[in-house]
Amino acid sequence: MIKIKMLKAGKGDCCIIEYEGKTILIDGGLKNTYNASLKKILKDKTSIDLIIITHIDNDHINGIVSIFEDRYFDLKKIKKVWFNSAAILNEKKDNDDRKIKLSSCSEEKGVSEGIFIESELENLGCWHTSPIKYGSSFTISDIKIDVLAPFDNELKELEENWEKEQKNIQLKKEEAQFKSSKIENNISINDLLKNQDLIDDSYTNKSSIAVLIEMNGKKLLFPGDTTSEILLKALKEKKYTKEFPLKLDIFKLPHHGSKFNINNDILEIIDCNTFLISTSGVGTSYHPDKECLAKIIAANKNKKIEFVFNYEIFDEMFLEEDRNEYKNFECVQKNEIEI
Repeated sequence: MIKIKMLKAGKGDCCIIEYEGKTILIDGGLKNTYNASLKKILKDKTSIDLIIITHIDNDHINGIVSIFEDRYFDLKKIKKVWFNSAAILNEKKDNDDRKIKLSSCSEEKGVSEGIFIESELENLGCWHTSPIKYGSSFTISDIKIDVLAPFDNELKELEENWEKEQKNIQLKKEEAQFKSSKIENNISINDLLKNQDLIDDSYTNKSSIAVLIEMNGKKLLFPGDTTSEILLKALKEKKYTKEFPLKLDIFKLPHHGSKFNINNDILEIIDCNTFLISTSGVGTSYHPDKECLAKIIAANKNKKIEFVFNYEIFDEMFLEEDRNEYKNFECVQKNEIEI
């Protein structure tokens, strides 16, 4: 039995996968995620086999910071950590000099938190100190993990932007998404399907670690906040097509169900019935976007699908006309899924 825990992490991500005594933690959510739930779960574990920090945005990384700040937590439980930071993307760069330059960096991007985690991991000895990128493949017992993203170009962009201030640009972008997402709930699925695909150009999102996990005959796709362009590229590189799609048991939607991170080309080559959405639906980003869910509903109109939310935020997302025309989808709230 595989257990997937999608913790209540505010607008962020924090997922735990458990299988036959093995534990994989993907992201840590916001800072209060640790004290609210993650701390107790990890305390009861004899080991944490893998922590994947998908990228440095604060809604993913801050709960991980709290693990290392907790002086009562036994860090020896952690067997391996994946984290693409500047320290391993450019090993020739002087680490102390970089810390001084980054002292005023944006908190939205979590660069200072990234530096803190770097220093902790260097002392702990469980850091996978080469880049985690497309083409990498790992096993933990009989669990296979294929890395679908990022590619070398995205890692280079992350390294180049590591010490640049991005706060004002990011806040303006998120405010625009907040306004449009709220309005979308009053727009029908059919009208939203007329919109053109949008592109996420955040360098941190583009650097997200996306993984395809296989265990016990099941396939789970956890893409972090990776963009539609990158995910599509990876799937095509893996030779998935409309005729030979990637059959998934679980697809956790990228970027909390943002309309900027999914498109119809991806949905044509993925065959899945269960889609996970991690977000409280409040705050600056106000995910998920109804447009994202509309695309999934329309692409799967000939079969039953399920949207699994970790918060009850979906009650008013769909109009009566949506429910009357599209009877193929169901929305449920769960924090634990067993497959």
